[in-house]
Amino acid sequence: MWKKELDIAPLHQRAFLKAMHLAEFRDRFSVKKEPISLLNAMRWSHQTMATDPRDKIFGLLGLCHDGDTLVPLPNYKQPLEEIITDMSKRMMSLNRSLDLMCFKGTSLSNTKLPSWTPNWMNLWSGSFNSMTIHEMKFLDRHSIFPFDPVLEGSAGQILKVKGKQSGRVCQLSSELTQLSSDGRLNLSIGPPAHWITSTSSLAEKHPPLDKAKEDDLTTRNTIWQTLTMGLLPPEMTAEAAAFCFSKLWTPEGRGAVHNLALIDWIDRNAWLSYGNWTLWEWSQMKAPPSSPPASSNVGSGQFLGGDRSQSKNQRIAETHKTENTVEQLIAFIDTLEHILKSGMRLAVVSGHGTLGKDYIGMVLSNARTSDQVWHIRGCSVPILLRKIDRIDCQTRHEVIGAMYLHDAKKWFGLEEKWIRGEEGHSALVRIPEVLNLC
Repeated sequence: MWKKELDIAPLHQRAFLKAMHLAEFRDRFSVKKEPISLLNAMRWSHQTMATDPRDKIFGLLGLCHDGDTLVPLPNYKQPLEEIITDMSKRMMSLNRSLDLMCFKGTSLSNTKLPSWTPNWMNLWSGSFNSMTIHEMKFLDRHSIFPFDPVLEGSAGQILKVKGKQSGRVCQLSSELTQLSSDGRLNLSIGPPAHWITSTSSLAEKHPPLDKAKEDDLTTRNTIWQTLTMGLLPPEMTAEAAAFCFSKLWTPEGRGAVHNLALIDWIDRNAWLSYGNWTLWEWSQMKAPPSSPPASSNVGSGQFLGGDRSQSKNQRIAETHKTENTVEQLIAFIDTLEHILKSGMRLAVVSGHGTLGKDYIGMVLSNARTSDQVWHIRGCSVPILLRKIDRIDCQTRHEVIGAMYLHDAKKWFGLEEKWIRGEEGHSALVRIPEVLNLC
């Protein structure tokens, strides 16, 4: 019944998700007779329980078409970390994709796993929100490439790949404050700052904000598009979304937020700078006012200087417009809260090489300033790497996680053919480097 009528299904209840996973297994294996990959089987069953965590892998092998290839011989004497490491490396080569390394989860606990493997320990922890929004979206559309992205020489916990650095994180927004172990929120929030009430007159005091150029308006739009990660309701127009973004740092917008942690986040990050302006200032960027249309029907109850006899239908239309605006503002705020709560932060990146300018994206909460943004050959999204101390005269990098860019093709369009394996068509000056991921 739930599958037929999703509008009444408890989509965010753990029991419902488990039931849907079991139904998917049954349909694929018994009804549709379709092959099941070990990766999909592990995804669908990541919240199931087992006395020995190795059975979360071994117990699925008989259901999967690639089980014998990825785990040739189940061995209970082998440590779980080694099993996951060997399986992940084979999975990346067999599936011809490094996208698997993007699934780090929201847990920041240290494990003995290499940083380039999926953090299955975290996904198995039972946490309902074990993955970020970006990871959940990306998991269903990872790419397959026409080459093996794992280079020769990959051994043990070292994965050798090719990559090009495209920037370095220079600024980060704060995280959304989460509940502490005792169930409390530790916030810095206080009375509304004086600048909140002055937001509406900000553009008047700074003429460049009131008469923004096309490039500036594009940048403003990129900011709210990045913050909402393409998850706004499909019926919301770009104009409406830009209006909602402009309201975040106003008394009206702040009053529409019911989560104190989100109010705290909005206040803390008003001064995050990107280019020549802060988020607070970017939100008030406006196009030059256009000339109002000439009134041609003066004799029908309308007077020069304003409409003094508004009809009942017009008043109803205005009321509906106001209600619709409030609904859209709430939808915008809910989307932003959902994304930040999943463990994402806004990052400003200093561009390198062909990019040549700063850009922004969303990253995992454990990102740091000075983390490097790389495009890895065989991975379809930018990856954050952290340089670690030289070992045996070799530089090694730790994988921090995937980065969300609103318009990745705009920034990395020139590298697309190189990422796809067409080396001869690369127009970039930068030479790809061989990286040792650990």
